[in-house]
Order: sequence, then C-alpha cells, then structure tokens
Amino acid sequence: MDSLPLIRPPSRRSVVILTILLLTVGFGEGLARGLQLRLGLSSPWVVGFLVIGACFGYYVLILRQPVALRRVVHTEALLWFLVLGLVIQIAVDGHINMAGYIQLCLFAAFLTLVRGVFAAADSRITRSLGQAILVAHLFMCGYVVATWVIWYAMRMDVSVTRLIDPTLGFPYNVYSGFRPAAWSTEPAWAAMSISVSYIGVHYLLPNRRPVALIAMTVAAVMLQSATLFLFDGVILGVTILKHLHRPEFIAIGAAVAAMLVFGPVFPRADAIVAGNDASTRMRVASVGVAVDVISKSFPLGVGYGNFRDVAVYGDEWSQQIGSDPSSYYKSDVVVLNMVAELGLGGLVLLAYSFWVLRFGSLLLPSLFLVMLSSASGTILLPAVLVLGAIVGCLDRASIEAQAIRDASPP
Repeated sequence: MDSLPLIRPPSRRSVVILTILLLTVGFGEGLARGLQLRLGLSSPWVVGFLVIGACFGYYVLILRQPVALRRVVHTEALLWFLVLGLVIQIAVDGHINMAGYIQLCLFAAFLTLVRGVFAAADSRITRSLGQAILVAHLFMCGYVVATWVIWYAMRMDVSVTRLIDPTLGFPYNVYSGFRPAAWSTEPAWAAMSISVSYIGVHYLLPNRRPVALIAMTVAAVMLQSATLFLFDGVILGVTILKHLHRPEFIAIGAAVAAMLVFGPVFPRADAIVAGNDASTRMRVASVGVAVDVISKSFPLGVGYGNFRDVAVYGDEWSQQIGSDPSSYYKSDVVVLNMVAELGLGGLVLLAYSFWVLRFGSLLLPSLFLVMLSSASGTILLPAVLVLGAIVGCLDRASIEAQAIRDASPP
C-alpha cells in the first residue's frame, strides 16, 4: 500500500494549531532541552507531557471526541504490565530511577493513546495533520540550511538550544566540521525528526512528496547524518524505480544529483571511513559495554536508571570516544539499553512500542524503527509520538477506504 486516500478538506484553524503543537512539542525536543536547563526543570519532558495531557483531556473530555477503543484497552493493559515490572524491579534491585520510570510509563501510554486518537478522529483532522507536518518538515529542513549557512558565513551557531542557552549546542569537530543541530538537541535527533516528518508527508500528502524529499536530501547533506543519508537513499531508490516515467522524476533526479555531488564534499564521510568520527566510535564502543551489562543481569535487568552504576567502561571506552565517559548515559543503542535496565520486560515493552508504530507492510515506518534502533540510545523522542499519530491517521484512512469499497455497487 503506497498511500491511503484522505477525503475531507482540512480546517485552517486545526492546521495552525497542529503546526504549533508539532514545532513546540512533537518536533521541539531542542526547544524543550533549552527550556529545561534555562528553567531548572528535572526533565525536558515536564512541559511536553503537561501539554500533551492537557490536549488529550480537552479533546476527549471537553470536545467529547472518541478514541479507538482497542487502544484504550491496550493502554490499560500496558500500564498494568509496567506496574508489575516496577514491583519486580524494586523487589530485585531495591532502587530505581522512579521519576525516569514514570516518564517511560507516560511515554508508552501516550504513544498508544495518540495512535488511538487519530485512528478515531474525523478525516478533516487527519488532513490537517498532513498539512501541519508538511509545514513543520519544510521549517525544520529550512532551519538546518539556515543554521549551516549562518555558521559558515558568520561563525555563529543559531541552533535553538544555543539561542536559549549559549553554553549548549553541538560543537565544531575537526573531523566532521560543523554539524547543525538546528531545531533539535543534536544532529542525530534532527535527522530523526526530519525523517518522521517526511513519513507524514509521504503517506498523508502524496502529491507533496517531491518537494519534501528534496528538502530532506538537502538537510541530510548539511547534517552529515549517516542514518538520514541511508533513509533518504532508500526512499530515492524506491521512488526512482517506481516512477521512472512520471513528471516528478525530474525533481527526484535533481535531488539524487545533489546528494551524490555535494554529499562526498563534506569531511565526515572521510572521517567515518578513517575511523576518526567520534559519534561512530562512541556507538561501536557502547555496544560492548551494554552487552556486558546484559550478560550479567538478564533476564531481570539492573533496574531503570542503574546502567551507569553497573557498566564497566574502562580505558578503552575513553580512547575510542575521545571524551570523558562520565558524560555519556547508557549505550547508544536503544534495544540494548532497554534490555540491560529492564531485562526481558524491557524487550517486551520495546517490541510493543515498535508494534504500535508499524502499519501493515508499509516500508517507511519499519525503516524508521531500524534507524531508531541503530542511532538512538532512547525511545523517548517526541518525534516517535508524531509517528504514532501518523500511523493512527493511516488507520482512519484505511477504515474510510474500506467503507467506500463496501458502499460501492458490485
């Protein structure tokens, strides 16, 4: 299934509201991180969860809009599972990061409910979300370009975290040069947000795919994100193979040319090949640390938040990363982190979350999950909730498409 039909026209008001929510909460982890440190909050999710909870309460209790029933049932079962896991963790380990565990529970519950809200939403809401995601996608890609240009023109980082707090930002690296964090906390997470926003445009606004793909390709070049390059490359390859004779092939070809011509100019590709890229070394070294923790603690895990208390980093860690190991939390692979801290329960929770984020045999959600698994140490990314909303829209569109087919004469 390449795309799903969405019928009713969007509401301009809902597009504006959803765009604001996407840029401040859904894709606003850089903004949240800056505000966390500026305001002295315990977590960047403090404001985000309050906003999401308030929106959900207003939507369900005030507007009396429905939520897909099975997602409510799944949420209740999930919370009971997490409570049971908490009891086991406390009984075995004696102490865990309670605030962090509650944050994880809220995230998993909201992920399920977000899909349920959009699965039962009016079709105008799903159209509005598609339009809002397109605006957010172009904004984030444009911000990457602007941040990169301003850095090389004026040697000034205008990433949102740096604007809020000048001590933050992603530093210049001698091997990779300047990599803009832009609207995110770091380039890798900017790549995650941009990939999710493209998924939304791809499925909810199919006629806008060429412009969204070109914008993402330009942003990938400037972010120098290997994972976004691969994500972009797969989409480009599939698109070219499927649409060789369509008019937008010219635009797609231009994007491919830009990627092939300008991508190798940037120094990070050489740094990765030469083994001098700090991010890649960190990812490789952290895998061994996490595997060691798992081998000592599976199937119960070491307890949520206790990874660094148990992990043995050693001198090799510091040499490979080239940084103080105490500045890094857990490993850089989310699957290993969840299993190391929560054991078998973490594996079940992660599998459930990935199940919520998939939709049938569609390629891009699954491709993003591979990207998330290999390039992020946590699943607690706001963009993951946005993907849940996108998949919910696909649920709704699938139901409407089936209703149209059932109503059609044989």
